[in-house]
Amino acid sequence: MAVINWDLLSREWDVISQAPATFLIALTLSTVIVGGIIRWFFEKEFRGKLNGREGEISLLKQQLEAEKNEFLRQLARRDEEIVELKNKIETIPEAPKSNSSLRVDGLDQYKNRLNQYSNAELAREARQAAKRLRSLVDPILLKQRVALLNPSESRVNHAQEVHLHNTWSSEGPRMLEIKREIIKRLPNDRADLIDRYPDPYYQNSTMDAEIISQAMTEVADFGSELKKIA
Repeated sequence: MAVINWDLLSREWDVISQAPATFLIALTLSTVIVGGIIRWFFEKEFRGKLNGREGEISLLKQQLEAEKNEFLRQLARRDEEIVELKNKIETIPEAPKSNSSLRVDGLDQYKNRLNQYSNAELAREARQAAKRLRSLVDPILLKQRVALLNPSESRVNHAQEVHLHNTWSSEGPRMLEIKREIIKRLPNDRADLIDRYPDPYYQNSTMDAEIISQAMTEVADFGSELKKIA
C-alpha cells in the first residue's frame, strides 16, 4: 500500500502558494500543449481515414458509371436487334393456309421412289425437303427470338404453329426415310458424324420449331455429304 508523503506535499504546496499565478500559467500552458498534441494526433488519424474513404467512394462512383454506360450500350444493341428482327419478320410472307404444295404420295411409295434415286437425286431431294419447310419454321423462330428479347413485343401466331405441326406430321416421317436411305449409302464413319438426332425427332408432330429446324438441318447435311460422292 502506497504511503502519502505529507512532508513533501507540504513543501510543494508552500512553493505553489508563494507563486500561484506562475503555477496556474504553467498548468494552463501544459494543458494547452498536451491537448493540442492529442487533438493533432486524432485529427491526423481522422483525416487519413477520411481521405481513404473519399478514395473508395470515388472509385465506386467510377465503377458505377462504367457499369451504367455498359448497360446503356447493351440496351441500345438489344433495341437494334429487335428492330432488325421485326424488319425480317415483315419481309417474310405469311405461311400458306394449305399444305397441299407439301403433300407427296404415300410413305411406302415414297420409300420405294427414294430407293430408285441416284445419289445425286437423293441428295437434291434431301436439300429440297428441308427447304420446303423453311418458310414455315423460320418465321416462328424469328418471332420466338423477338419474344425472348422483349416479351411484350411479339407473340408467335398459334395458327402458324398448328400449321407447322400438321405439316411436320406428314413431312417428318418422309424426311426420316430420306435420312435412312442416305445412311445406307454413306460410309459408316461419315454417317455417324452427321447422325445427331434420334428417330422420334421426325415422328412426333408436337415437336417445337427449334427441334424441327434441327432435324431439317440434319437432313440437309446428309444431302450435302451424299452429294460429295454422287
